[in-house]
Amino acid sequence: MVTDRHHNSTADPFPVPPLAARIFAIAGAAGHEARIVGGAVRDWLAGHKIGDIDMAVAAPIDNVAALLRDAGLKVIDTGLDHGTVTVVEDGQHLELTQTRIDVETDGRHAVVAFSDDWAADAARRDFTINALYIDSAGQLEDPLGGQADLDAGILRFVGTARQRVEEDALRMLRYCRFLPRFGGAGTDDAALAALREQAGRAAGLSGERIASEMSRLLSGRGAAVAVGLLQDTGLAGAALGVTLQSGRLTPEKDQAVAAVFGDDHPAWLVRLAVITRPGDAAGLAVR
Repeated sequence: MVTDRHHNSTADPFPVPPLAARIFAIAGAAGHEARIVGGAVRDWLAGHKIGDIDMAVAAPIDNVAALLRDAGLKVIDTGLDHGTVTVVEDGQHLELTQTRIDVETDGRHAVVAFSDDWAADAARRDFTINALYIDSAGQLEDPLGGQADLDAGILRFVGTARQRVEEDALRMLRYCRFLPRFGGAGTDDAALAALREQAGRAAGLSGERIASEMSRLLSGRGAAVAVGLLQDTGLAGAALGVTLQSGRLTPEKDQAVAAVFGDDHPAWLVRLAVITRPGDAAGLAVR
C-alpha cells in the first residue's frame, strides 16, 4: 500500500543526497526500479536525524554494478554473496542491495537469491518499521504498515516473530536496541514470547556480531530499558555468557552518562562497566 509521505509535521520531502539521485537516474534509465530503504526512511518519518543511506534495486546486483561503473562511479564489492555493493562518489558512500529472498538460513547467516518482487523483499526484513521505502519520485512505499506502527510506538517483527528470530538470532538483540527508541507502546507480546523462547539461539552468534550490536545498544539513550529486556528474556546469559546487573543502570545513571558523553563511543563502555559484575569482565572479553 502507498501511504502519505510524512509522519512528522513538516512538509519537506525526503532529502535525497546527490549520490542516491544519480543511482535513481542510472537505474531508471536502464529500466530498473531503485528505492531508498530501511533506517533512513524510518528516521525521517520519526523526525530523527538521518544516518547512512541504504538503497535497493530490483535487478541483479552484478548488472547494476556494471552500469554504475560505466557511469563513472566507484563500486566496491563489499558483499556480493548477499547481493550488496558499496557505491562511492565525492566522499559520499551508500550500500546498494538487490531485492532478494532468503533461500536458506541457519540462525546466523542467510543464503540469498535475487527476486524482483518488492513485496518479497519487504517480507524478509526484520521489523515493520524497517520495511519502508522511498521511490525515485519521493513517494513512500509502505507494504507492511510500518508507518502506522511508527505512529503508534509499536515495534514488531515482520510476519511471525519466531520465524524472523530463527532466521537470524541477532534480530533479538536488535529488538532490544530499537525498543527504547521506537517501542513507546511497550513490548509486543509476540516479540517478547519469541525472545524468551529462542534466547538460547544467541549463544551461536559470533563474538564480533554481538560486540557490534551491544556497542550500539549501549550507546543510545534509554539503554536501561534495552538492558532490562536482555536480562529478563535470558538473552544476556546466552549472548554474553554473563548475568548483567541490569538494575544498576537506573534511568538516572543512564541520563548522567548521556549528559557527559552523549552518544559518543565511550558512552557504551561506561554503561557496560556499570552493569558488569565484578569478576565477569575477563569472561565477557573472551566472548
